[in-house]
Amino acid sequence: MYPKELCIDEPTIDAAWVGLLLSDAAYIHAMAYSAEAYHDKKMCRQPSAQTQKHLLEALRLLQSRLSKPNSSSATSDPTIMTIVMLALAADVLEDWGTLESHLEGLKVMVNLRGGLPSLKTTANEIAFKICRGDLSHALRNNGRPIYFRDDISWEPYITGSGHTSLARFEDDKELSRMIQSLDTRLYNVWTDLREFCQMTNLGCQTGLKLPHGTFNEILLSVSYRLSHLSFDRSPASEAFRVGMLAFATSIFFSWPELRAINVSVNRAFQDALWKLRSSGDQLNPLLAFWVLMVWKVQIHKEAPEKLFADWFGEVKLSIPIVAWAEARAVMKRVLWIDILYDQQGKAEFDKSV
Repeated sequence: MYPKELCIDEPTIDAAWVGLLLSDAAYIHAMAYSAEAYHDKKMCRQPSAQTQKHLLEALRLLQSRLSKPNSSSATSDPTIMTIVMLALAADVLEDWGTLESHLEGLKVMVNLRGGLPSLKTTANEIAFKICRGDLSHALRNNGRPIYFRDDISWEPYITGSGHTSLARFEDDKELSRMIQSLDTRLYNVWTDLREFCQMTNLGCQTGLKLPHGTFNEILLSVSYRLSHLSFDRSPASEAFRVGMLAFATSIFFSWPELRAINVSVNRAFQDALWKLRSSGDQLNPLLAFWVLMVWKVQIHKEAPEKLFADWFGEVKLSIPIVAWAEARAVMKRVLWIDILYDQQGKAEFDKSV
């Protein structure tokens, strides 16, 4: 579930998870169920008897543990990891009701354990996987995630947490002023996402790609902050927010089986663009060009080709932009990952020439 173009090709092996496969019966059945159910879906068939057997056994073992709330096993790593596995399976299988039930159960367990930071024990990916499921559910329903509603930090994540960037570029002061004028919190998220883009672009050129943990931390931070923001009274700020969310989602939730997330985000993206277009609010032409290009790249197979075409033409003329090289330079000033978007970006831009 990590884009090979951006991340190190490292085996996602966590000793704690592998150990559970060999020692925890509930987790073994949950893993077997996930694999069997995914295979059934790919083969376009109903869940097999073997699939159902693994699910029922995983649920039976879980129920046995949860029926003893005072027991340490009720909120242990193995129990939480088993529910995480079932939640991820429900997400891929598009069983939204089951996914929501698992997420609510996980929330209770996480609170009993003392919060997400307490889960970074022997299995470092537990918290990341819980957050991925939480974001997946929120994005699909165009709602707010469960976690970080009241205690989220709006400060820049990469520079603020001491991460060392692979890239150092001069600040684009003109662009920074444009985005700061929309909202300081939005600006801070943009600085992190821009830093991420610069890191990945340089990494693709030099072979210094991102470790899975760094990829998770940055995109979770970006996605949570964007999901918790909303600008009902500023269509320009909202269009830029949802544009960045669509951009981040296309990277973080790029697995084909999670396509429903991108469809939902793109629907919200279209609504935000309509509201901006029909309002008296104005987005700087450079930012408007970026937003509309991201829209074209994101939905090129789903929306009418001429949707927002007149608007796009007006923005191009006002900058002005004539050739793809000029368009690409603008995109890279804002947010762009060459290896992921150059080909489709050029194709979409050329259609408008």
